[in-house]
Amino acid sequence: MIKKVIYCSIWVFLFALSTTLLASEQAEDGKRQTSRDKLAALQSQIESLLDRQSVEEAEPYIAEFLEISKDMKDPYLQAFGAFCKGHLENGQNHFKEACLHLMEAKEQLQPMRRDDKVNRLEVRISLALGACYLSKEMYSQAYECLMEATKLNQETVNDPHLQFYLDNNLLVLMIGSNSDDDIIALGERLLSNAETEQNRYFAYANIGVCYFTKEAFDTALHYFDTAYRYCHSQIEKATILNYRAQTLFELNHFDEAIAACDSTLCYLDSDDKELLPKTLILKGLTLSELGKDNAALQYIGAGIGIAQSLGFLTTETMGLKMKCDLLFSLKRFEDYAYAMERYTFVNDSLSRLNDINRLRQLEAQHDLEMAKMEMEQDRKMKEAESKRFRMVSGFVILALVAVIAIVSLLLNRKNIILKDKKIQEEVMAKELDLKKREMTANALVQVERQGVLTEMIDKLKAIADDKSSLQNNVKEVIKTFEDYRNATTPEDFEYYFTQTHPDFYNNLRADFPNLTSNEMRLCAFLKLNLTTKDIAAICRISPESAMVARSRLRKKLNLVGSDEDLNQFLSKY
Repeated sequence: MIKKVIYCSIWVFLFALSTTLLASEQAEDGKRQTSRDKLAALQSQIESLLDRQSVEEAEPYIAEFLEISKDMKDPYLQAFGAFCKGHLENGQNHFKEACLHLMEAKEQLQPMRRDDKVNRLEVRISLALGACYLSKEMYSQAYECLMEATKLNQETVNDPHLQFYLDNNLLVLMIGSNSDDDIIALGERLLSNAETEQNRYFAYANIGVCYFTKEAFDTALHYFDTAYRYCHSQIEKATILNYRAQTLFELNHFDEAIAACDSTLCYLDSDDKELLPKTLILKGLTLSELGKDNAALQYIGAGIGIAQSLGFLTTETMGLKMKCDLLFSLKRFEDYAYAMERYTFVNDSLSRLNDINRLRQLEAQHDLEMAKMEMEQDRKMKEAESKRFRMVSGFVILALVAVIAIVSLLLNRKNIILKDKKIQEEVMAKELDLKKREMTANALVQVERQGVLTEMIDKLKAIADDKSSLQNNVKEVIKTFEDYRNATTPEDFEYYFTQTHPDFYNNLRADFPNLTSNEMRLCAFLKLNLTTKDIAAICRISPESAMVARSRLRKKLNLVGSDEDLNQFLSKY
């Protein structure tokens, strides 16, 4: 009696606990699913904005994504969050922090099972990391990241949209590192993946710059003219027109070059600070080629003044060099001496600035390497902590196993009962299988009987045609055989079938109430995997009529246009 009370108490406690846990888990699953749907929508929006370089616009969406995903122990979500942080840091020119977040994101993906979603994110991470290196002119590191992303994209994801951005960065890298290898081929591939007008603008503009660098000015002019057709913003139009003016100048088309400079100035606004002095200096240089020296000096001087006020040393140096050459050709030696003194000072300042930038680049690279070492040490510490946690978990699991063993012993009697029940179910299953085999055998016997009777009737008909004296008697025999062939025995098919599959007709009629009795019977034949020829013989119809009946049945079962097999479909009922 006491044992029964203990058993009952244990079962009541376990039942209550499992019910509570199940309800809690279901509620938590619903909440997690809602959060995942929201995160998927945010991820799509963030990726779209980052592809358009709209980091500031993407920032509130990134903040919401990080807030929702912070409590979710999903490595993919954590990796995407780190990827977003890297973009934000890079947008604020925090090179080291951006690289560390992107490296963290890449590391979090490594142990994950590879699928299209994971591979796509890794391509994006490597692309962003390559862009970070490219911004610091760390060309070897940038090339390694971009080529790694390109290989992964071509072998797994095969996304032309991502490939466009990869090729565009590779093209910029090659131009920046003065590498002419495969630049044009890469540019043509860039065009093949340019899905939008914005992408086509970047592709044509960059290819034009390549040809300009190679001094293929006619070809460069063609690409700049094509890029201009895909411009949308004022700055894009001004940039292309400036390149066009430089190209026309190199082709000695000075009047057209001046017109292009004037058009560039029309599109410039207060945000285009660096392009303004460049355009003024270029126009001045072009005017000097036309012999308009005074106007040329005015434009070059204006460009130098703006560059000086804004601190653009490279542009100021270029303008001063041109001014010195022009003053020397005009034999204005006093002005030339003053301009040369200024040019020497600015050029020295530019050299020092370049040295400082190279030093900062080396410093940034060193800081990044140190940060990577710290990250590696943190990873090793986490692995050690994880190892300790696994050891503790092992002891806990052993204790739980011991408790489970004790409970198993207490519930041994219950297991015996369940085992007996399982044996009974197996016996019943064997009996049902036997009945099914009997029914199938009976159906096949009926098919054979139909064939034999039909053959005998055909022979007797032939005798009746040949011997008219026996006509009456033979016809009687024929009628007897025909009656025998057409006789139905209720125990033959329907009885055996409903005994083996008692719920088949009810379940099928519940889903398809418009099926006729003949169609229901045809469904039963098909469930037994009878051939069309067997069904035709049983139903006393031609095989062609049986095929038509099957086609009509597929239509009524809503299987038209589907590849699903009719017999396989009916086996579910």
